[in-house]
Amino acid sequence: MFAFETQRAGALVPSLSGIIGDRHITIVADDKLAAHVAPDEARRIRDQWRLGSIGTVGDVRVRWIAERDPFPVSDDRQKGRWGGLPEANGRVVTATLRGLNSDWFAVLVEVAARPGAPPIVAPVRLHLHESFPDEVVEMNVSNGIARFETSAWGAFTLGVECDKGATQLELDLADLRGIDDTFRNDGRANPAVPAPSVHSIGVALPLGYGSKWTYAPIKHKARKQVMRVAEHVVHSGGTIAAHLENFIARRSSNAADHVWLLTRGDGAYFAIAEPNRATLARLQARDDELLDLMIAEHLYVRLPARAGSSFANAYCTIRVESAAFREVRVKGLRCRTVVYDLIQEWPAGEVRVSLAPNVGILSVTDIKGLGWQLDAVATSKRKEPATPGVKHPTPSKKSPIGTRSAKGPSAQKKKPPNSP
Repeated sequence: MFAFETQRAGALVPSLSGIIGDRHITIVADDKLAAHVAPDEARRIRDQWRLGSIGTVGDVRVRWIAERDPFPVSDDRQKGRWGGLPEANGRVVTATLRGLNSDWFAVLVEVAARPGAPPIVAPVRLHLHESFPDEVVEMNVSNGIARFETSAWGAFTLGVECDKGATQLELDLADLRGIDDTFRNDGRANPAVPAPSVHSIGVALPLGYGSKWTYAPIKHKARKQVMRVAEHVVHSGGTIAAHLENFIARRSSNAADHVWLLTRGDGAYFAIAEPNRATLARLQARDDELLDLMIAEHLYVRLPARAGSSFANAYCTIRVESAAFREVRVKGLRCRTVVYDLIQEWPAGEVRVSLAPNVGILSVTDIKGLGWQLDAVATSKRKEPATPGVKHPTPSKKSPIGTRSAKGPSAQKKKPPNSP
């Protein structure tokens, strides 16, 4: 759904069709339009909104874009629970961020009545991520505006109840425009708690800058190998290009060690091995959508994939042996996630791969027959400095440590002890 600054949404239907294509668009209110699109198209529109590619329709500014009744997400309990929209019944929930240090952000949440709407009826209850000490808090209402401030290290979804339960609002903090990518990505791309859901399986491989995987040989003694994301470029249209160094699955004498993976978040991954100078310039140019380069699927798998399915790309034939939920343990990482067992048939030989979304490659038997097993995974180059002489409880993924006052900022947020 699209919400606009002015109350002439009906006149904007042709302009919106020009932006998102020929879709079924309906007038919801004087200032709102709804577009009925497939889930992957909804994600593409959402990503364009986040990147700033969609800011106006015609000459009218877009106030917000949101998905009505989104699919629930297992590690974000409020997602889809409150209708998906930040505005209803003349009330709107907004949030602003303020950086506190390289990891932590102050989050100010406000619920207000739209112009011409009656005043908000207290109490106003705010539903936070389940890792907060108080998942439900009551917001202070002053001069017709309900406010609550806390602090966090990654995005999550808020739910709001007001007007004696007659109004429900929902705001995904990742949908805020112009926010720091550190905040937006840390809450959704942290492999320490993958918790995949049906709609997200296979579209969240950890390709953020600095992500790295350390592999150790299974049988033979040899030096450990580290595969890492050396570059991460978000292009117009939402295409993501990630440069992987020391590509573990292709470690053979005639295979490239440098591979670029491209994805639009629709389940397909496209590979470019050892790009030439002209192609490399395009991969690093954010205004290039790269659509003509996305012609051969990912070297591992095009998801979603079912056991027994197979397909071919420009490099090899891929067969899916199994796809099932399993418990994954990698050093400090322990989670239950879907695991794909794949066989790649290359001209030079066979490669066996076990891969988990949100984690990466779990194990590989490469073309030379050498087995590799994931020894450690890290998704950030940043190291959190310890606070000397202070003991902290270990928080959960988004858990704020300490207490918070309803009249002011909470004491802490969500992440290990690196509080500002």
